[in-house]
Amino acid sequence: MPVAYNAGIGGNTTAAMLARLTTDVLAHSPTDVTIMGGTNDVGQGVPLATSLANLGAIMDGVRAAGAAAWLVTIPPRFDLPLVVETYNAALPALAAAHGARLIDVWPLLAGPGGLWLAGYAADGIHPDAVAATIIAGAIQGTLVGYFEVPLTGNVDNWNPPGLTTATTLFVTPTGDFSISGLAIQPAGTFRRIVNCSNLHAMTLRNYNSESAERNKFLLGADKSLSGFASADLVAGPMSQYWYSRAA
Repeated sequence: MPVAYNAGIGGNTTAAMLARLTTDVLAHSPTDVTIMGGTNDVGQGVPLATSLANLGAIMDGVRAAGAAAWLVTIPPRFDLPLVVETYNAALPALAAAHGARLIDVWPLLAGPGGLWLAGYAADGIHPDAVAATIIAGAIQGTLVGYFEVPLTGNVDNWNPPGLTTATTLFVTPTGDFSISGLAIQPAGTFRRIVNCSNLHAMTLRNYNSESAERNKFLLGADKSLSGFASADLVAGPMSQYWYSRAA
């Protein structure tokens, strides 16, 4: 039995994906389903509300079948970069509303003006081998290395369960709380912190005295994460400080 099954079909819209869900996806009894759809909707001028409704129905169907749903942002388009940005901006709330998690690959692929980074898409629409590898890596890294954790108050030297092994921490704050530092990991370690609440913000305090020196954030300024926002961090040289990692 394959570890992963690719049910993607080139040219499909979200409507076509929804129509094939039962026969092409759920028939394989998956435990996790990644859903990336909308590039063709955008190109064909499908109304955003229609695309979101289709994606919502797909996520509902996946979860009703007992699988976890993972919604993936779509890559850039050379001809409609701002439309793609608007489309992707609607996906975090959509995923949360349907009990899914978001994997945001667009920032890894897009440059100034929302266009493809150089060398990633020869035709300006379809990812080349390098970009496809980046997308696959982001998805795989999230699926095999994530952890869900609540945040129930302000914390110093935060060392949540799963920090040593999880690439992505999906955090659900129960109030507007702050984190003054994160237990340091080996130099170069990457961690993504995602705020999964649309009701509360959480703030990463820049160089705050409440945490040990090595666990502090060196971000230039406090970083506030509102609903569904994320922060990409990397452990500094000699396992000292957490820095922002640019996409």
